Amino acid sequence: MDRAPITRGFRVALYAVLPLALLVLLYADRRQWFFYDDWEFLATRGLGGQPLDLFRPHNAHWSTIPILVYRALYALVGIHSYIPYLLTLLFLHIATAYVLSCSAPATRT
Repeated sequence: MDRAPITRGFRVALYAVLPLALLVLLYADRRQWFFYDDWEFLATRGLGGQPLDLFRPHNAHWSTIPILVYRALYALVGIHSYIPYLLTLLFLHIATAYVLSCSAPATRT
């Protein structure tokens, strides 16, 4: 049995669901604001003469990339709105879901 049409159908469904998921998550989080980790990355890393400390652990986790992303977003848009930060997070979440779905091994029966 040729599974190409089934696989193609799943891929089309995936392409339809991922943007929908982005919109649903954006709507669900529309009233969110900066929280604990957000403030730590923004307020204590590089502002007010403090060192950026890119390799100092945050809650025992390596956080260089999130710190750089938050600092870049802060330089571009400030903290007037949480939407750019939320869109970045949601885009990475959806992209991870896509990559994981594409790397799933095909089942054979």
